[in-house]
Amino acid sequence: MKTTGVVRKIDQLGRIVIPKEIRKNLGMKDGDGVEFLIEEDTIILRKADASNQFQKLAESLVNGIYDVTKKYLIVTDLNRVISCSDKISSQYLDKKLLNSYVSLVKKRENYVTTQISALDIVSEEEEKKYYSMSPLVVNGDLLGSVILYSPESEINELDKFILKFILYFLEKNIEE
Repeated sequence: MKTTGVVRKIDQLGRIVIPKEIRKNLGMKDGDGVEFLIEEDTIILRKADASNQFQKLAESLVNGIYDVTKKYLIVTDLNRVISCSDKISSQYLDKKLLNSYVSLVKKRENYVTTQISALDIVSEEEEKKYYSMSPLVVNGDLLGSVILYSPESEINELDKFILKFILYFLEKNIEE
């Protein structure tokens, strides 16, 4: 950790101003969250990272969805798979997304297959499957995607509803 040499006073309401240069270097803008960490007598301010919150929420969902639907759930940010069902974690978890998949997500469109087909997420040689994929958009910002898939059974109306609910749940909990 490096010191900036900048000292700020706390105002009557307990506020401090983060210098413009620091905000600029961290890519912070009005409305961004700041996380407070306390270590002994030191207060550390850190730009709040929505993807950390996103990952924690996703981890709490993925295995429950498999238990209920017998379909796999994969949650990505825009770079890698951040969470997936335990049974497929060795194949997907923390793997870098293919550029072709990221381009698909950036179109901000939902995709549902009616027949078994390829969806190359982290490898160009993935098994063919039935799937439904939706981008995750929070406050207009594209954060990643959610994929529900099965190598054996089609995506039905209940599965589509569950995926829609997952997106709604993630969006509402991340924006707060």
